[in-house]
Amino acid sequence: MCKEKGDLDAAASHLTESLSMKRAVYGQGARKEVAFTLHELGMVFWAKGDLAAAERHFTESLSMKRAVYGQEACKEVAFTLHELGVLFRAKGDLDAAVSHLTESLTMMRAVHGEAAHGTVAVTLHVLGAVYRDKGDLHAAASHLSESLNMKRAVYGQGAHREVAITLHKLGVVCKEKGDLDAAARHLTESLSMKKAVCGRAARGEVAVTLHELAVVCKDMGDLDAAASHLNMQSAVQYRGGA
Repeated sequence: MCKEKGDLDAAASHLTESLSMKRAVYGQGARKEVAFTLHELGMVFWAKGDLAAAERHFTESLSMKRAVYGQEACKEVAFTLHELGVLFRAKGDLDAAVSHLTESLTMMRAVHGEAAHGTVAVTLHVLGAVYRDKGDLHAAASHLSESLNMKRAVYGQGAHREVAITLHKLGVVCKEKGDLDAAARHLTESLSMKKAVCGRAARGEVAVTLHELAVVCKDMGDLDAAASHLNMQSAVQYRGGA
């Protein structure tokens, strides 16, 4: 509750006390109740910006979950692998990020099967983003395209923020690959979708896509469209700051 209310110090305090109490009750062996609290504490420390403490709690949670659930695919293990992967990306350790996210993805596929699932789609998106960070644009485009197809299957054909986010990232990767037509197509769809679903608080997301579209239009030689998108970006940012 404290975490949801934004009181991260109180959340960390309560979870730390809960962790100590559970260790006293269950002892030093691996217990899922302790592992879950370690994971939650990792999330709170990450929200507080303490990446070292977050990594430490996630790592202990992961080790404990592996001891509890064994080697079989388990969504609880996959969740912590995912969070550790995202954390390693934030720390700049891209190889560790790929390793943890790939294992999480494999485990999630084993749990959920071949059907489209939102959690799988999110991990695919993050993996695509990490491969872009590593400069592997082919792998980035592959993972983002699969994420996009899965999100469309999960959320339908209407406008949805999750779909818009992946369309934007895929558009940027296509731009970097030199496929400007695909970049413009994905970014334009992302922009339309963001305008439909993003409220006042999310104007920054609309502005970022307008900027990327302007760059693509400039690279395509359409300077009028580029100027139009930049003007709209300025207007959105001005209204957002008003």
